Amino acid sequence: MSLKKICAFIILVPLAVIMVAFIIANRHFVTLNLGIFSLFSGRAEEGYSLTAPLFVWLFVFLFLGFAAGGLAMLPKLCRVQKNRHRLEAENARLHQEVLAKKPHAVKDYSDEITI
Repeated sequence: MSLKKICAFIILVPLAVIMVAFIIANRHFVTLNLGIFSLFSGRAEEGYSLTAPLFVWLFVFLFLGFAAGGLAMLPKLCRVQKNRHRLEAENARLHQEVLAKKPHAVKDYSDEITI
């Protein structure tokens, strides 16, 4: 086993045990009230509400947080990828330019490499 797998095992097994214990301890149903304006009028029962176990709501909002974080990273990722492609193209162009001007400037080591 590699060190990465051992570390993942050491972290994930206790985390899974804690999550199962949390799910067993929080099986009671809770109501999520989506009608926030009905709370200000004093009639909370008139709003849109959904009922599910507490752990279901926590997993739903955890997933929504991961999704929102991923979407927030997309613009930066696109810029980084665009810059990487631009720099790779510029590097290839400059390499060809150097080879065209001085063919002996870049030594080919492929024949010296033995495996």
